[in-house]
Amino acid sequence: MADPYIIMVDTETTGLPQHAFAAITSFSAVILDSQLDVVDMKSMDIRPDVLDERALPALSIQNRTLADIEAHLHTNADLMALIADIQSRWSTEDTPSVWTAYNLPFDKEMLRRSGVDVDSLKWGDCCMQTAMKVLGSKRWLKLKVAAEQLGAVVHDTHNATSDALLAAAVLRRCAYRLLGVK
Repeated sequence: MADPYIIMVDTETTGLPQHAFAAITSFSAVILDSQLDVVDMKSMDIRPDVLDERALPALSIQNRTLADIEAHLHTNADLMALIADIQSRWSTEDTPSVWTAYNLPFDKEMLRRSGVDVDSLKWGDCCMQTAMKVLGSKRWLKLKVAAEQLGAVVHDTHNATSDALLAAAVLRRCAYRLLGVK
């Protein structure tokens, strides 16, 4: 049996899962092989069904405006199609890909809310919880903090593609530490 591909995902949203209006505005997936090397990337900007001033605090963190998001042409249906395409391309019946995210509960819930059948995907461990174990932290770590503590280079954050790539670097650095490789 072949080793599975790992699909590291990240979303940018208009709010937190506890906000009924919160929706995905940007999605990225970084596909990693069994050596944790990037073999492909997919991303999509999405125009949520509900978009109003309640999104402004979240968008300001992303350095984006309502007008930026209103210009997006993709819908949740397009997102579902992209995820189905990623799953079919990087999985086999014998070796399903393993999906994960830095903040897995957050991204998984936002994908579910967007109509993605998250239960049909095989989910691995939360990357943040893995980083916490490796770093000996008892509290949640922001992606940038974990990356810096693990020695990964941080460029841009609060961008789905940059964050998915950084989360992949964190996962790789965690694996190195667990294997005793510096």
